[in-house]
Amino acid sequence: MALGILLHALSMMNSDLGLDAHVRLNAAMDETATGQDLAWGNLRVEDSTRQTPDDPGEYNGYIPPWFASETSVKISAFAGVLGVALLAGAVPKWSIQPGRFDPTPAALVLLSPIFLFVSGRGYDEGLLALIAGLGVIGFLFNQGALRHERLLHVLMMATAVLLLLGWKGFGMMFCLGAWALTLVVGFAWVMIEDGRTDRIGTWLRHPWKMGGLAAVLVLLAVFVVGFFGDVPTFRIVRERPLAYALATLTAAAHASIVFLLVGFMLWPMVVARWSSFSAWRGPGPTMVVVYATVLLAGISSYIGALWTLEASLWNRSLPETMLVLGNNGRYATAILLPLLTLLRWIEPSNPSSKGKEGRNIGFAAAALVPLMLFIALFGQQLWSDDAGAWLADITEEEECFLMVAPETLAMHHLYVIKSHVDLTGERDIDAYWRTPEQAQPWLDGHPACAGLILV
Repeated sequence: MALGILLHALSMMNSDLGLDAHVRLNAAMDETATGQDLAWGNLRVEDSTRQTPDDPGEYNGYIPPWFASETSVKISAFAGVLGVALLAGAVPKWSIQPGRFDPTPAALVLLSPIFLFVSGRGYDEGLLALIAGLGVIGFLFNQGALRHERLLHVLMMATAVLLLLGWKGFGMMFCLGAWALTLVVGFAWVMIEDGRTDRIGTWLRHPWKMGGLAAVLVLLAVFVVGFFGDVPTFRIVRERPLAYALATLTAAAHASIVFLLVGFMLWPMVVARWSSFSAWRGPGPTMVVVYATVLLAGISSYIGALWTLEASLWNRSLPETMLVLGNNGRYATAILLPLLTLLRWIEPSNPSSKGKEGRNIGFAAAALVPLMLFIALFGQQLWSDDAGAWLADITEEEECFLMVAPETLAMHHLYVIKSHVDLTGERDIDAYWRTPEQAQPWLDGHPACAGLILV
């Protein structure tokens, strides 16, 4: 664990703050308007000719009050990761494992390149994983064998869903509706399942059947919201349903395999328990599996919608957009603690394979060492971060400038520059973005800004 903490410290020192973190920092710190305003315009603009600082946008997600500097953002990100590691290592009261803390899963969390990236870039996936972990934290104390225990678990899961949706910027009524729906469905399941020994009871306690059904229902619900609702991110569903469906399926596989099983070195534990999983039954396991699959289906739908929407706005193909936004798969770390709960609950299929599992975890970690060291020692840099530092030295108050760039992540990079040039808005600097084709016509109409152009 000490090595993992050291790697996180190095990653935070050597990496630039991430694009999304810069956007949130600007929304929190700009004082030119009340609320979480984006002073230089919305992130998603269909046409760069519509971008102007005279028409500010708004950031809808939750921004913690301690978002005040690059340092505080990165410390917050690491604190979330450390909290996940501590919960991952907590040994349930009902476990036959000696001791109250197991350093192995905690070390896997801290050594994961995914969370090293999160800490270095100042992203909030660690905090979101902690929030999602609220839904399964009760299983540290019991296995949901009694009805009142299961009812409490449902309440915790519903509350975690509410907080996750609120953090990501969904409207209050949408969040409360999801909370109420989770409570109603969960309580109904507990009351119907309790004590039944017939086919229905057996089916309701089958983790994989219930998990699969829940995931399908979530995916169908997202389609309904996309076609008939007014959630901005999901409007693209009715415009490009086939592209969205393909993006969602790709996101589910990409997030679960690359980011969870490989990125957190969990595949040896899954392989060792594979045959045991198929025969696993019970109300407690069913609750955890359904919770995890619902979260994964929802997250995959969200990523799929983002990929499809950005592909449309950037005039790029869907595969190209998936490559550019591939790190969106990190959102799936929200189900890390539910997944670890499942893996801790059941022993390997063959008791003699415990040693093989340990060796495979060692191999999995060794294969990721180059990536761990690269993220920690070299980090990741943004061209716009360097450009912003340069512009900060040469711009004066009430000046304006033009950034010429293609559509891909252009507004994100503009806010990276703003972090250096005019984070609080007190210098009253205006910035514009135009594509190369639109730059000259814009300059002809704005000669006062022609003296400073960033290409």
